[in-house]
Amino acid sequence: MAAIVEPCNQTETEMRRMMNKVALFTLWIEPSAHQIVKYTFNNVGVRLPARQWLAQVTDVHASMTMSSRFPDVWLPNAVEVAASLTLAVGDLDLRYNIDYFQLQTAPRPR
Repeated sequence: MAAIVEPCNQTETEMRRMMNKVALFTLWIEPSAHQIVKYTFNNVGVRLPARQWLAQVTDVHASMTMSSRFPDVWLPNAVEVAASLTLAVGDLDLRYNIDYFQLQTAPRPR
């Protein structure tokens, strides 16, 4: 029994190739509040075929942690993004962190 293979055009083949990546998403959920408390994104093997002579992305990581600063209100507490690249001159690590603190309620208008 032979398998039936539908012909693919070049655009569809390229789209499938670009979508065929490896990524890991992790969610931490607070069941009683029905709230996502933290999520992380780890991307392994990012390939930029047209620019591999210039740089290769070796790792990408992003995460956001939420917190309940006010009753029943969940806001971002911290955001972290990190990426590692390999260039012709050596390795390059990029990092971005932001922490939210001293959040207060706005005064009520009179």
